[in-house]
Amino acid sequence: MNVKKVFEFKNILFLLLLSIVLNIIGFLLILRIDSFVHVDLYNYGLIFDNEWAKNYWFFKDLLLTFLSGSIIISILSLIPHYDHNKQPTNFSKWAGILLPLTGIVYETLSIIFLAQLNQIIQNDLYQFGILSNFDWSAEYSNLYIAALTMMIIAIVVLIIPMIRPTIKQQDKKTKKAVKRKKLKNQK
Repeated sequence: MNVKKVFEFKNILFLLLLSIVLNIIGFLLILRIDSFVHVDLYNYGLIFDNEWAKNYWFFKDLLLTFLSGSIIISILSLIPHYDHNKQPTNFSKWAGILLPLTGIVYETLSIIFLAQLNQIIQNDLYQFGILSNFDWSAEYSNLYIAALTMMIIAIVVLIIPMIRPTIKQQDKKTKKAVKRKKLKNQK
């Protein structure tokens, strides 16, 4: 397999679109977790209290904000990669590096806030009447692991678009050097 094919525009486009889809699925899973907490867990004895709700809402809102930001940044990353494919410039190169890098940072922050949300659900809610039960725990764990997996894969997927502009630049320099060497050898 030719490694350079991974850095072709159509593959970068696919990876950026995959990142967007993964983040949208993760976003929907977080909304399902929120529904699970505010609907299903009351059936297992959870008692509403502002003490846990304020922290829960704070971290959930931060998580959804940064996840939305990651989706928007992935969409915006399409532009410099398209421009860099048509006419490479310094701006398209740096925008093609920095936008996916920013998306990775936002995604990482989303994972941190998801972990905080998990801490509240798995540990803090027991103080507010929720009973330990395999049924709710298994359902919640599946949602949490699925959302976490989507976010981690999205980070990995964004790495290749982030390094593409530098690889493409190095490839051009290598071609120019080979061309110069051939001209010297012909003289």
